[in-house]
Amino acid sequence: METKNKIDIPLHNEIIRNQISQTIKEFSVLQLHFFKTENSEYTEILILMKETKEAETLRIRPWIGKAAEAYKVHIYISYYHKAEYQLKHGNPFYQYYADPSAIFWKGDNVDELLQTYGTKKEFKKKRNVFKEKFYHDHDILMTEVEKFRSRRMYASAFQSYLTVFEHNIEYLENLFMGWISYGKNIHHRLKHLMRYIPELKKVFVMKDEHSFYLIGKIEESIKAAEEDDESFVSSESFGAVKAAEEQVYRMVVDRFSELGKMTAFKKTEHWATAAEDTAVLSDVRLEKAVETIVERLSPEEIYMFHKKESYSQNGTEKVVYYYLLLIGEGLGDNSLYDTQQSVRDKSRGKVNVIILGHRRFSIQDRLFQSQEFMHKIMTDENRVYASHRYHPPIHWEYLSSDEHGDVCIYYNRMIKTVKQYFVVREKADAENDELFFLLFSHALMRILRFYLYCSLSNYFPNFSKMDDTWNLCLYADPSLEKIEFLFEKISPEFFRLTNSFLKYTDRSYCFQNNELPVMDEILNTLLGKLEKLIKGSNLRRNE
Repeated sequence: METKNKIDIPLHNEIIRNQISQTIKEFSVLQLHFFKTENSEYTEILILMKETKEAETLRIRPWIGKAAEAYKVHIYISYYHKAEYQLKHGNPFYQYYADPSAIFWKGDNVDELLQTYGTKKEFKKKRNVFKEKFYHDHDILMTEVEKFRSRRMYASAFQSYLTVFEHNIEYLENLFMGWISYGKNIHHRLKHLMRYIPELKKVFVMKDEHSFYLIGKIEESIKAAEEDDESFVSSESFGAVKAAEEQVYRMVVDRFSELGKMTAFKKTEHWATAAEDTAVLSDVRLEKAVETIVERLSPEEIYMFHKKESYSQNGTEKVVYYYLLLIGEGLGDNSLYDTQQSVRDKSRGKVNVIILGHRRFSIQDRLFQSQEFMHKIMTDENRVYASHRYHPPIHWEYLSSDEHGDVCIYYNRMIKTVKQYFVVREKADAENDELFFLLFSHALMRILRFYLYCSLSNYFPNFSKMDDTWNLCLYADPSLEKIEFLFEKISPEFFRLTNSFLKYTDRSYCFQNNELPVMDEILNTLLGKLEKLIKGSNLRRNE
């Protein structure tokens, strides 16, 4: 056992070794405990200090967080009287981490080491009292939740749920870190815990860098009720709140069991982080496409929700299309288009990817518009890539099945654009080719996007390219493929041509043959199919 004059810290990382050495010089450190097992990727160190204020000062040092996030070193910080009190009341965290056999350094002025219980029987009674208090208090709080829920008093139920979350978080902090962050808001506490419990990332969708969507929904509902505005009480989120609480509760239960086993077997079984959850890709072409996408866009997750094969324009080569949903940041239209081109080029035109790109929070925040479609896609079976295994699932809500969003608004916008095209066709100079094609391109895009909105449960894609929009329409309704021959009549480069007229361009276009009647036929055919879709889906287009 080393003294202050000589310390050999058993860590490979020099940065953390130096920080711990500096801590010993700067603060009144009593003991250092070291834990490293073959089953865990993390090294764990308990720093036991003499003074409360010094422990609090050290906890907020940036290097403590960086040690966990960058170097896989969990640093637990406590002080002597806190540890002694927690041991007396049966907290299993201290029975395990304050074990004298794990000490690798103590201060020169330490005459008596902090003592844990010597036998399992001696500690068991204390631990059971500590554990039963958690269960007892949790049951009382959940009884309150159910009482308010059964009476449809959702704001009061959410208030009770917030108390339940705080109760669970208090025990997670105590069992994973050895201290409770009183006075901090629940968002801060959850984010801090994620250093030590990465699985929490799978429970809560983040709204931004400092807050969580679901907790924010609870807080908004409570505030709305306090202001007598019940219309903003989000009862649709109740199921998601219930599911999240059950997961957090289970983490407390599992941690009690885990610490019990670790202590009982004298640390031969340590909590291990499982290997990363990466999907097995048996499709080599898909695997290469995913590699390109990850390299260029660094998404959080990728889901493949459809695959089809067709033949190239010359009819000799088979082309495969992968329909992918990407979750992540910075997935703008241009970056997605460039990535699609890269996949196509690397495969020599044999692989095309249709990419839907969204931020996780954007999906969460617009469930009223896209929940049914996204819920169908975002399944474990469809996931082909995850940057790590702790991404949270979406908090799905219970929405009315007869909600069709703003059908009448989008329908009116679409039909006005189409009518404008036909008015110009009848009255304008027949030689004004560019104006015809400009209006045609915009009318076609309006129809296709509204077709998607009606057939994919109110979903609008972010992309603005005609070919991507058309391919997604083929996913929604494969029968549309029968009218593709009309595109060929206008131009072999139909999509490139229409894309250029969807934005400002100096490009000119002169009709070669009899394209105008074909353009009319395309719009009229799609309008006819759209009318049938609206009628068959009982969508209301007029108020």
